[in-house]
Amino acid sequence: MTLGSDLEADKDYTLHVEVTDHALNKKNNWDDASQPYRFYISGELTTPSIAFDNDTKTGKYLDFTKKTEKLGFIVSNVKTVEDQSLPTVQVEIKSLQEEGDSENITARQREDKKWEAFTENTPFSKGKYQATVTDTDFKNAKASSIFDFHVKPSIQPTKIELVDESKDNKSFVTTNASALTLTYDTPKFNIKFDKEDIHSVNIELKDSDDNVIENKQLTQKEMTEGEYSYEPDTLANQKDYILTVTATDKAGNQSPKGQDFNINTNQLKKVDIELDDKDKTGDKKSNFTKNKKPTLILKTQEDNINKIELFKKVEDGDGDGDGDGDGDGDGDLIDTLISSGGFKKNKDETWQIPENIFNKDGKYTIIAQPYKGKKQGPKTEIEIDFYQNAPDVKDIQLNAASKSTFDESGIYTNEPTPGFLITVPDGDEHRVWKMQVLVIKQSTENPLETINITENIFPANRPNSVNTQKPWSKGTYDIVVTLTDKADNKSKQKTQTIHFDDTKPEPVIAFAPEVSPEKSGEKNIIKNQNRKFVIKGTEEKGIEESDEIEVTLTQSNKNSSKETLYNSKKNQKLFRYDKDKTEQTFSLFSEEALDKGDFKLNVKVTDRYGNTGNSQEPLSFTIQDSVEKPKISLIDDDDTSYDKQSDVYITNKREPRFKLSDLDEHATKVEIKTTIPVVGATQLNDTFDDLATNNTKKEELKNSFQLKKSWTTNGDYKLSVNTFVDEEPSPETTLTVIFDDQLNPPQIALDEETRKSSSKSHTGAIVASQTPRFNLSDIDPDVKKVSLKVYQGDNTKPIETIEFDIKSFEETSTREDIERKGIKATNNRGYTYQPLEWEDKTKYKITLTVTDRAKNSNEKNPAEFEVNIDTAIAKIPSITLNETDNQASDKIKKFITKNQTPSFQLDNIDDRAKTITITIYKPGSTTDILASHTFPKETRTFNVNQLILADTDKSELSSLADGQYTIQAAVTLKTNIPSSSGTLFFTVDHAEAPTHTIELVGNTGTNDKPVTNKTSPKFNIEGIALDRLDWDNPDSIVVTFKKKNSEDQAVIQNLTKSDIQENNTVEFTANQLEQGEYTVTANVTYQAGQVGSGRLNDGMTIYTQAPQSMIEFENPEKVLHDGDKNKVQKQDLKFKILVTENEPMLQKGSSQVKVSLKKGGKTQGSEIETQYNSNVWKVDLLDKSIPKGDYTIEANVTDTHGNTGKSEPMNFYMLDGLLKPEIEIDTNDHTPYDPTEYKDNKKITHNTQPTTHNPQPTTHNPHSL
Repeated sequence: MTLGSDLEADKDYTLHVEVTDHALNKKNNWDDASQPYRFYISGELTTPSIAFDNDTKTGKYLDFTKKTEKLGFIVSNVKTVEDQSLPTVQVEIKSLQEEGDSENITARQREDKKWEAFTENTPFSKGKYQATVTDTDFKNAKASSIFDFHVKPSIQPTKIELVDESKDNKSFVTTNASALTLTYDTPKFNIKFDKEDIHSVNIELKDSDDNVIENKQLTQKEMTEGEYSYEPDTLANQKDYILTVTATDKAGNQSPKGQDFNINTNQLKKVDIELDDKDKTGDKKSNFTKNKKPTLILKTQEDNINKIELFKKVEDGDGDGDGDGDGDGDGDLIDTLISSGGFKKNKDETWQIPENIFNKDGKYTIIAQPYKGKKQGPKTEIEIDFYQNAPDVKDIQLNAASKSTFDESGIYTNEPTPGFLITVPDGDEHRVWKMQVLVIKQSTENPLETINITENIFPANRPNSVNTQKPWSKGTYDIVVTLTDKADNKSKQKTQTIHFDDTKPEPVIAFAPEVSPEKSGEKNIIKNQNRKFVIKGTEEKGIEESDEIEVTLTQSNKNSSKETLYNSKKNQKLFRYDKDKTEQTFSLFSEEALDKGDFKLNVKVTDRYGNTGNSQEPLSFTIQDSVEKPKISLIDDDDTSYDKQSDVYITNKREPRFKLSDLDEHATKVEIKTTIPVVGATQLNDTFDDLATNNTKKEELKNSFQLKKSWTTNGDYKLSVNTFVDEEPSPETTLTVIFDDQLNPPQIALDEETRKSSSKSHTGAIVASQTPRFNLSDIDPDVKKVSLKVYQGDNTKPIETIEFDIKSFEETSTREDIERKGIKATNNRGYTYQPLEWEDKTKYKITLTVTDRAKNSNEKNPAEFEVNIDTAIAKIPSITLNETDNQASDKIKKFITKNQTPSFQLDNIDDRAKTITITIYKPGSTTDILASHTFPKETRTFNVNQLILADTDKSELSSLADGQYTIQAAVTLKTNIPSSSGTLFFTVDHAEAPTHTIELVGNTGTNDKPVTNKTSPKFNIEGIALDRLDWDNPDSIVVTFKKKNSEDQAVIQNLTKSDIQENNTVEFTANQLEQGEYTVTANVTYQAGQVGSGRLNDGMTIYTQAPQSMIEFENPEKVLHDGDKNKVQKQDLKFKILVTENEPMLQKGSSQVKVSLKKGGKTQGSEIETQYNSNVWKVDLLDKSIPKGDYTIEANVTDTHGNTGKSEPMNFYMLDGLLKPEIEIDTNDHTPYDPTEYKDNKKITHNTQPTTHNPQPTTHNPHSL
C-alpha cells in the first residue's frame, strides 16, 4: 500500500488499518491490544536570510547603517517544527578589512515568532562587514547565508563657497560669517560635500518671503566628484535669499549647510571734484599748487545726496601723510559735508582744504564719497600736487652719441654740436614745467647759445634730451640749466663743464735708441732680446699719457700672416710713458720669444676725446735666434679624425702621409724615429739626408712624404723628429698618431616589450604596435656618430634621417632634441629607437650606420631591420555546429545535436592567425573547463574527440554526455595578440524519444473506445520529456484529429508551452470538431529531431445527439378518456417511458430518466427518478400528494454521454382516491458492502432485529405490518 503524496512534512503520523467484509463485519489494528503504526515525515531545512532591523537601517540603503553599537538584525525564513525544540541561530560578524572589528551573537525568537539578534560588546568602526547567519535544527542540520553591510557613522561637513567672478561691474561684500551682499544678480556657488557613499544632495534656494526659487536633486553623475558648481537663473534685485544644501549618505547621515545673501545691483552716481583755477599757481592744465589751503569744487550728479565724506591719501601709501606707515591705505577721513535738504544736482559746492592737510611737498589724493541715507556711492578721486620748493637739477651729461667712450669722466667730446641729458631726482620729472639751458665758452663772456624748453619735458619720466645747434671750436664750455616747476617754483642754476677737441693724432713707431738692428738688404734683423720701440706724436699734438695706444704685430710668412694686438690699457706692463718727451716706450722683453720670421709693427692712437689716428708706415724687422725647431703633422687628407682637435691625430690609413713645417732653411738632414704599439718592439728609423743640395727632397718633406713601413697594429704611433744643420740638432719635436682601421658592425633588434607583440619574418618582424621600440647595440666605444634612416614601404628614399654625435648626449639641450626624435641612450653604451607613430598596415625598414673616431664606417653595409606594422584587432572567429550534426529546427539560431561526438565548423579566421585555441566547458558552466587544445591556424573543422583526446588531462573521456555546453574559439595572431573569443552554446541530446500517452478528459465511453459529447474536448498527454523540447519549434507537439471514413481534411493542432500544467502534464482543449469518430494522434518532435508518436487507443467518438423518448400510462385501460382529457385515479398514476436506445453509441438501460410534474405551467416539487425494468423505465406517483386537478407530465432523459432530451408532455386530470401503502427497512439497518449489488426492494442486513417503516403513511388506508 502506498500513501498519498499530500501528507505534510515535519509531522508525526499514526497509521490505522481497518478491514471490512461482505456483510460489513470489521477488524482493525487498535483493538484487542494491537498497536497502530506510528511514523514521522521530516522536511528539508530552509535557508535563513538576515537583514538590519528598522532601528539599525538608518538610511535608504538596506546594507548601510550609521550606528556603531547595538546593531540589530532580523533573521527570517527560519524553519521551526511544532513539538520540536527550536533551532539554534548564530550570527557571526567579521570585518572585511585587514584589521577590523568582529563579534559572534545568538538570535532569539520573539513573541511574534520573528528572530532577532543584537551586538553587545563591540563598537564597530567605519568599514565593510559581513554577517553570516547559521541555522542549526534539532537534527543538527545546518543552513546559512551571508549579508554584507557597511558601517558609516558620520559624514563630512558640507561647504558652500561663492565663486569670485569680480569684474568692474561685479563685486561682493562679506557682511558677516554667513551673509553676503552681491552687486550682481547671477551668482555662482561652488558646493563641496562628502562623496564617499553619497546617496543624495539636495539644493534649495528660497527668497526672504520663503518662496522656493529652485529645488534641485543632483544626479549620480553630478555627485561623483564631491563637488558641484551651482548657478541659479538671474535673481531679482534688492532681495534676501538663502541657499540650503543637504548632503545625505547611504547610511542616512546628513550634512546641511545654509548660506544667506542679498542682491543689490543699484549704485549711486559719483561726485565730480576739481581744483579751483585760482589755486593753480603755475600750469593751469595741471592740479599743481603752492597754496597750503587751496579750494576744491564739488558737484553731485543726482539729487538728494545728503552727505559727502572726504578722505586724504598721500602718494607714499601712508594715509595720514606722516610717513610712519600707520595710515589707512584707502585714505583717512578728513571732513564730512552734510546737507539736511540734500545737495543740488550739478551745483558747485566749494570746500577749502584745511591748513593741516598739506604738511609737506608731495602728491595728495582727495577722495569724495556720496551718501543717500546709509547707502554709499562710488568714490571719486582727484590728485593734487602741492609743492613750495622747486625741483633741483640732479645731473647734466653728454648723451651717448656725443660722449667719448675713451674717458670715464664723461665730460670730453669731439662732437661739434653735442647733445646733453638733463636729469632731476626720481619722482620730480612730472613737476618740471619749463627748462632754460645756457652754453658758455669759458674764454668768452657771452653765451654761445640759449635754449628754452616748455613742451614735453622729461617724457615718460626719462632724462630730458637737449641738442645744441651752433658748432663748437676747441676749448672748454660751461652748460648752465635752470628749472621752473608746474607750481611756478624756480630752481637754482646747475653748471657742468665740458671739454671739446676734434683734432686727430698722427703717431709714428721706431726702434728704441739703444736697439741697433743688423741690416740684411732691406731687412732689419734683431734677436728676441732686442724687441724695444718708441711711439711719438707731432709737435702740434704729442702723445698724452691718457691716450689709448694699440700696437699690431704682424708675422709675415710665405703662406699666411699672423697678427697680435697689444693695448696700452690691457697690456700696461709693456708700455711706459715719458712725460718730458711726450712719448710712449713699447717693449716685448717680457713676452714669449717670437719664432724666426719677418714682422712689422703698426700703431693706432685714440685720445680721450675719441679722436683716432694711425701710423702712416709700419716698422719692419726679422727675428733670427737659433736652428729652427721643425714641426711634423699628418696630411689633412690622411687625418681621418671624426672630431679634429689640435695635437690629436687619428688615421685609418696603413701608410699615412706627413709633412714638416718650420724646417730650417739651412737644414742638411732630418731623422724620424717611430715607436709602434707592440710591447718590446724595436723603434723604426727613417732618415732624410742631403737636404742642403737636394732641394726637391726638402720640398717633399715640406709638402708630403711617407714612412718606409706600413702600419698593421691598431694603437698609438709616436714619431720623434730632429732637424740637423751639419751636426747641430734642432730641439726634438714629437707627434702621436692613433692608427685605427677596425669597426665592429652594429646590430638592430626589437626590444623585449615590443617582441612580446611581434612575430619573426624572413626580413625582420611583424609587430602590433605603431610605436615599436628597437635596441641599437654592439656599438663600439670609440664610435662618434650614429646615423639612423627610416624607409617606408619599398621607397629607396628615407622618410626620416636621424643623425647625432655621441657627445650630443652630454648636453641637455641637444640630448632632449635627439630624444624628441625617438632616440634614447641606455646604460650599456647602446641606444633605443622608438618612432612617434608609424602608419598601420605599412612596412618600414630602418638602417643603422656608425662612424668611429677614425671615420671607419659601415655605410656600405649598414645594419638593417624590417618591420610590418599590423595593429588591427583580431577578427573574432565564429564557431558553428557542423550542418550534418545540427538537428535543431532552426539551424541558424540554435545548435542541438544527438551526436555525442559532434563536429564543428570554424569561420571568420583572421588571415594573420598563428594558432586557434578551442575550449569546451563542462555542461552548464562557462568557467569549469572540460577540455582545451590549441590547433594550427589552418584548422577549419574539428571533432570533439580531437579536442578531448588532444587534452592529455581529459583523455579518459570518449564522448559528450547529454547537456548544454559552451564552446569557444580564439585566435592568437602572429604578433602574439589574442582575439576575443567566439562563443557557441550547443546542446547534446542523444536519448531516444520517450513513449507518451493520450487521455480523453471526461471520457463517457470505455478505455478502448473513448466517447465524449464535447465538440471541443479536453485531453491530457503524459510521458513527454518537456525539458528536451525546443519550444521555438512550432511543431514540437502536433495533435492530429482525422475523421474516420471521411474525405475531410484532418484537423491539426500545434501545442505551445502555455499548455503545460504545474504537474508537467500537457493539457489542451481541442479546436471545434464535429460529431463523429476520430483517430487522435500526438506526434512529439524533440530538440535533436527525435520523434515520439502517441495515439488515443482505437480512436474517439464525439456523440452529441439528444435522446428521444415518449411517456405513456402503464395501464392505459384504467385511464378514462373524456374528450381530449385523460382522467385517472390516484392508484392508477403509473407511467412508463419508452426511450429510443437503438443507437450503436447507447447501451440499453444506460440512460438516466426523470419525470417532472407541472400544474398551471409550474413544476410541482423536484424531478422524480424512474426505475428501469424489462427494457422500460417506469414511475408511479402513488406516494405523492397530488390534489385533484389538471397536470402535465414529461420525461427528461440524459444518456450515458451527457446528452439530454425531453419527451413530448402528456396531460392528465387527477381524480380523488386512496394511496397504496409501502414498507421499507430502516436505512441504518441496510448494510450492503456493495450498494450497487443490493438495490430496489432487495436489501441485506447483519442486524438480527432490523427496523421497518412506512415512508408514506395515510389516514385513509392504514395498514399494519
